Amino acid sequence: MLTLKKVLLVWIVWHLGTISITQAATDCNAVTEISPAECESLLQLYHSTNGANWHNNEGWNVTNTPCSWKGITCENDGVTKLYLNSNQLTGTIPNFSGLPNLRRLYLYSNQLTGTIPNFSDLPNLQWLYLDSNQLTGTIPNFSGLPNLQALSLKNNQLTGTIPNFSGLPNLERLSLRFNQLTGTIPNFSGLPNLQWLYLDSNQLTGTIPNFSGLPNLQWLYLDSNQLTGTIPVSSNTLINLTILDLRNNPLCKKADYDYAIWPIKQSRSDDKTTWQAQLETFPICPPPTETGPIPTVLSFIGLKEYYQIGEIVDVEIAVNFTADNPADTVDLWIAIQQPSEDFLYMSALPLADLFSPKPQFFREYLGTTQETFSVISDFKVPKGVGGNYTFYAALVETGKNPLTDGAWVMRHIVQFSTLLSNR
Repeated sequence: MLTLKKVLLVWIVWHLGTISITQAATDCNAVTEISPAECESLLQLYHSTNGANWHNNEGWNVTNTPCSWKGITCENDGVTKLYLNSNQLTGTIPNFSGLPNLRRLYLYSNQLTGTIPNFSDLPNLQWLYLDSNQLTGTIPNFSGLPNLQALSLKNNQLTGTIPNFSGLPNLERLSLRFNQLTGTIPNFSGLPNLQWLYLDSNQLTGTIPNFSGLPNLQWLYLDSNQLTGTIPVSSNTLINLTILDLRNNPLCKKADYDYAIWPIKQSRSDDKTTWQAQLETFPICPPPTETGPIPTVLSFIGLKEYYQIGEIVDVEIAVNFTADNPADTVDLWIAIQQPSEDFLYMSALPLADLFSPKPQFFREYLGTTQETFSVISDFKVPKGVGGNYTFYAALVETGKNPLTDGAWVMRHIVQFSTLLSNR
């Protein structure tokens, strides 16, 4: 009987000991892997997001080794990564003020509510993913995160306007899609490294900026908003843009601009609709009223389809160009393709030969212009030069060369072919 009592006593002691161990809370003062402040910051997240009911909370608020907790990565005695996405977190997000070494924060696909902190105490943060939650309120400008490279807040219930994020010079990916954002789109001139920009499926209004400060932009989603006005002509810096979606906006396209020359391959990464097919969904913009601006126009004057030997050739180019703003300027290029298919370019230098094989502009920095320029004056067609000649005139983004920078830098182009007789 005594033996049975001893066995029962040992079992009771062992069982109580097990209960006390499993119910013991983490003591941040006893933690040696990271600082007590970092430990407390992690526990703040645990308590504010109902950590006891997470899908996986292994180690959290149980052991004194937080670097082994579910979703935690430590380097050099500090927490550097926090991966708790798709883990049934509910409640609000703390500001993580005790985690100065944090580089990646993944809390997406949970049931988090409340507003987004500005995370001003996380200067080393590079990737921030809070998408697919139930977050509300406005978007902070995150000016205290100079090293941020990726920011995803998509698929929440965020409202208000979009900050220009001027304090994030290293940002490469920005996704704010599927929210309730309003107002106009900033030009994001302070984000020179931005590659992906997702602003679709909001309530954004106004016109589309020219994004001239985004030379590395590759993907641009602006569809399913309330954007109006004319689809802007391509900026002279968007040479890397390969995906563009503007659909489901009341936009129109210029009648005298060939948008098909843009380097865009398709509408979306998951939609093989071509850029040309997307363009066909937009109507031509209505002509301006009598009091409205004069549309971009280039036209040759005096040029005929056929000339006989001895006839006089007089050709002018009429330019009617309205700049979008005072800083919007173009260069005028004039060229003639000879029967040999070689090109001659009209020179800007008054003392040089009228035409030269060297590619060059004829006039530069043209703003709003209504002027006629002489191309050929009092030229008598001689014998021995017969054949087909094609005259070209183009308004080109200032400082660009369409032969090296691509045809997309041309804002408008006109051509006219004429035949000179050999007899």
